[in-house]
Amino acid sequence: MFTGIISGLGLVVAIVRKLNFRTYIIKFPENLLYKLYVGASVSINGCCLTVVNFYNNLVYFDVVFNTFLCTNFKFIKINEFINLERALKLGDEVGGHLISGHVMTIAIKCNIKKNNNFTQVWFKIINKKFMKYIFLKSFICVNGVSLTVSKIDNYKFSVNLIPQTLFDTNLSLITIGSYVNIEIDIYTKMIIDQININTKNLL
Repeated sequence: MFTGIISGLGLVVAIVRKLNFRTYIIKFPENLLYKLYVGASVSINGCCLTVVNFYNNLVYFDVVFNTFLCTNFKFIKINEFINLERALKLGDEVGGHLISGHVMTIAIKCNIKKNNNFTQVWFKIINKKFMKYIFLKSFICVNGVSLTVSKIDNYKFSVNLIPQTLFDTNLSLITIGSYVNIEIDIYTKMIIDQININTKNLL
């Protein structure tokens, strides 16, 4: 589990391509290497991946085909910065909201509006069926960042980013037309799915 509070930015230094399989080699900041071990879970742009190897500050992650299909890993390039968060430990502060690291779909950054105190960013959901789980003021995880939905317009939603969030994450680096990983709040999804099941049973 994770909280959506990004701990640092990693740099993709190499991508090893194999049939239906890729290994991403990421340069970690020093503060995220403490007690890191093979088998540890790390949130990479909001996707829970397992450490398969590491050498000095280079950490290796394998991505299988199914993960590749539903995330923005197919668009990630060498020298790109990605959001990092180590797994939540018992007793840690939950500064954002509980996140599983199971990316549900991707969205495309489609607009940005800068204000004096914050930046409003709009995203369009690629798989439209997930819009039924997105509500005004609900939690949403974008590239591993815990955020609050500020507005909704058809298949688009916006979030408001304060300067500190832009400084700490890669959300300031992604351009219009770039893809981000989306995880819907799991509890909201469970409630909506259960309501739909109960409604069908009543018909």
